[in-house]
Amino acid sequence: MTTSVRNTLNMLISYILIGNQKSYWFFIVVLFPTSFVIFKSNKTINLDGENKESTIIDGNNKYHVVEVAAPNVRISGFTIKNSSNGEFDAGIKTLSLKSYVKIINNIIENNHIGIFLNYAYEDSNTLVKDNLIQNNIQGIYSHWSNSNKIENNIIQNNEREGIEFIRSENGNIIKNSIRENGGYGIYLRGYSNNNQIKNNIIQNNSGGIIIDESHKNFINKNNLIDNDNQAYFFNALFNKWRRNYWSDKQGFDTYRIKGFIYLLGLYPLRIPWINFDWRPASEPYDLEI
Repeated sequence: MTTSVRNTLNMLISYILIGNQKSYWFFIVVLFPTSFVIFKSNKTINLDGENKESTIIDGNNKYHVVEVAAPNVRISGFTIKNSSNGEFDAGIKTLSLKSYVKIINNIIENNHIGIFLNYAYEDSNTLVKDNLIQNNIQGIYSHWSNSNKIENNIIQNNEREGIEFIRSENGNIIKNSIRENGGYGIYLRGYSNNNQIKNNIIQNNSGGIIIDESHKNFINKNNLIDNDNQAYFFNALFNKWRRNYWSDKQGFDTYRIKGFIYLLGLYPLRIPWINFDWRPASEPYDLEI
């Protein structure tokens, strides 16, 4: 039996009143009968569903399903589905400085973007953990949002990228299963610098890890298995590839990651370039996700 958004909000308000926290104030704007914005709060808001498979927030294909524009919000234990199909419409969208939002243990499916981490500029410190993110156009999209942690999620069967960062720095993408996505498993672009990609299973995607004009990222101990293009970079410098498992590696040699760099001048040149994983793993890591 599903729990409606109205009942969910009533439970949240009842929790606040029962706790007698008179200094606790917040605004929740209901945009449609099944879509809402958490707009402003001076305390932590915990939105916890009873059962993620039966506690459903259904956007009915209208706008974002849940939009978080306040810090210190936790969303846990829901199925969140059916945003509208605009280019940046999402199941969950965050929009706040130093947001400290926690998105934990949800099913996020059938949206245009599953989770949209947007415009924090400073460190947003959002945690995305233990979610099933599937059957969206795009899994996770981070835009100008820094110092986020994406950990222990299953990100699968999305039409385009599993995870895409644009101008998003100092993030950690750790121990996720990223499989069967129509685009790239992980796509860093537009100065998404100083991110760590570690202990992920990246399998059967159109591309494994693609880095475009993003620098000083650390890619370590991942399983890259049977992606159409395991890894590629374009005009990306000082990225380090260490001890990853590559299913197409032959022999005991280093693994070469092919790409291009631009040399600017009167006549810009596009030059083939190579990065190396100097000590690739000989067997896949045992990663339970």
